[in-house]
Amino acid sequence: MDWGWELGRSLASGAARARETEAESASRVKEGPPATDVKPMGVKRRGAAVPAFRTSVLVLLAVAAAGLSVACTPSQARVPAAGEKVQVTERDFQITAPKSVSSGDLVLHVKNEGPEWHELIVVHRGKRLPLRTDGMTVNEEALAGAIAGILEPAAAGVRDLRLHLAPGHYQFFCNMAGHFMAGMSGDIVVR
Repeated sequence: MDWGWELGRSLASGAARARETEAESASRVKEGPPATDVKPMGVKRRGAAVPAFRTSVLVLLAVAAAGLSVACTPSQARVPAAGEKVQVTERDFQITAPKSVSSGDLVLHVKNEGPEWHELIVVHRGKRLPLRTDGMTVNEEALAGAIAGILEPAAAGVRDLRLHLAPGHYQFFCNMAGHFMAGMSGDIVVR
């Protein structure tokens, strides 16, 4: 018996079956299966199957929340004095900054360590940031009078944002599509 020929034939038939399965899956995706036809990836909640997509979204949100809890911890024990450079780090998808700073002139020394482009918008905090109709980004037009400073989108690198902040509560965030909702925001108290 020629084992090489048998192995080759077995691999070829397995590849053909895989192509058929991919073609069947692609045709089902195009047609849009009914909700009862969705096959879970082994995840169940209270006896009901949870589609894989929702499971992935839940996992992503859990990871983002964990990152946000780490990102919003104070990076410095002391409050930076007015005029000092305040270190801020952006990475996918979190922002790390001190919890409080002194009022007056301030320079945010912003380092983007992620592969994605990020921006930084600082606003005098209201109750809740208004979202655009897409539900993923903040409506900057509705914040016109509350914006303290904007650092326009850019790739990895270091940039400075000069601000003059009065005492109060401020919020900072990246408003690139989906970044705010993924956890790229935080609060800062100006004393």
